Amino acid sequence: PFDIGFRTLFDQNPIAMWIFDACTLDFIAVNDAACALYGFSRDQLLSKNILDLYVPEERAAAYQEIIGSAGVLNPDHRSLKVRADGTRIRVLRFARPTRYRNRDCVVVWNIDITEREQASIELKSTQIFLDAVVESIPSMVFVKDARDGRFVLLNKAGEDLLGVSRHVLIGKSDFDLFDAEDARRFRLADQAVVASGKLVNIENEPLSTPGGVRSLRTQKVGVPDIDGQPRYLLGISEDVTEKLQIEERSRHLALHDILTDLPNRRKFQNI
Repeated sequence: PFDIGFRTLFDQNPIAMWIFDACTLDFIAVNDAACALYGFSRDQLLSKNILDLYVPEERAAAYQEIIGSAGVLNPDHRSLKVRADGTRIRVLRFARPTRYRNRDCVVVWNIDITEREQASIELKSTQIFLDAVVESIPSMVFVKDARDGRFVLLNKAGEDLLGVSRHVLIGKSDFDLFDAEDARRFRLADQAVVASGKLVNIENEPLSTPGGVRSLRTQKVGVPDIDGQPRYLLGISEDVTEKLQIEERSRHLALHDILTDLPNRRKFQNI
């Protein structure tokens, strides 16, 4: 039986609560928070059945669950309910059987998670969008942990350039991928970028790959955490090997005879 203390806690609880008959599923008691959450007056709620608040497509399943649960409902279940104005809300509920007014009843706590769930959906959508953007970038995109230099992200272009799957690389550092000299060079450069707090451009950076030594044009920047402390290193590397070779070939042709490949007048003028 409900004592006075529990009844006070029930009535004044900021969490929406109600009690319904375990057999008829009719409401027996509701608190002010439940009225506010669902937009009904107390009398309106007390004239209803708990199934009236479920969206039509979930009522049959809800009935079977309630009848078959003996009042001990799954606390992780997120049910879709309908407010007085017809809007739908997502509710996380906790329920336990109890005796109230000499009847077998169920007491329920309702927590509105609509905004939280919407925020989660928006966050997931944003993540999917950003993943798609990163994957579509033709240059290598990578993120490292600023503290230990371990990779936490690599896109498809990075996999192709380095000749390694991201699933193999994630969690490893440059020392697991490159020779010791290159790894030290990359690590020192990364630490300098993070310490500077600025975007750093690196021109013609040599990188040993399974396809040979490539020349990269890299932009790196440190990404702080919520407290402003260094947390990640973001880098974008463009393979400019062919571009540099073409530029060098153009310079050579401008200063040498096409047929003999000997230095031309322009070459001697520049000496």
